[in-house]
Amino acid sequence: MVLPPRTAAFSPSPAQALQTGSSTGHTHTSSQAAALSAAASPSTGSPTGSSSLTNIVVTQVYVLLGSIKDENDPKFKQLRKLIDDHGMEVFSRYFTRLVAGSASQIFPGHNRQVANPTNYQLLKAEIHKISHDADQARKVAEALDTGTEDVFRDFDLSTFMEHFKMDALEKTLLALHIKSGTRSDLKTKGRRMLTA
Repeated sequence: MVLPPRTAAFSPSPAQALQTGSSTGHTHTSSQAAALSAAASPSTGSPTGSSSLTNIVVTQVYVLLGSIKDENDPKFKQLRKLIDDHGMEVFSRYFTRLVAGSASQIFPGHNRQVANPTNYQLLKAEIHKISHDADQARKVAEALDTGTEDVFRDFDLSTFMEHFKMDALEKTLLALHIKSGTRSDLKTKGRRMLTA
């Protein structure tokens, strides 16, 4: 099941009174009802509503990544829709999951077992979008910048780029975005790639 993004919250009409405890006869005024509604609302405008929805979507993405067979699998469309509809936070977690799950294929000496071989193909497709999708390099750079798994601790950017046989354009675009990230180690590696 794919959850659509939420953009609005429910609140009762101000003219209505919220009736609770009919046997006790308690009636709340419309201002009290509005306050109760706002507090109970799963609005994506609130920090908790947005975070909860993101966590649910990320969980759905992880489940789909574990079961997807190939790009012809109907689950692939669900996966793409979730990623496209829910923004950068979901993309970052999806992308870092792909990298971490494929680390043993990318980096020599990395012993992590591949959970789903199809994920490596998805990762390759995401990398090669850089040359024809203007925003993809920024998204990949931001995901690499926010990765928390072991593979991201001292990320070998050069090996990563060489493994995927990135051309000069792809390397340059990715390095430009990496050098404007927040992690100093990656920024240095991005600068080095641009001066090499």
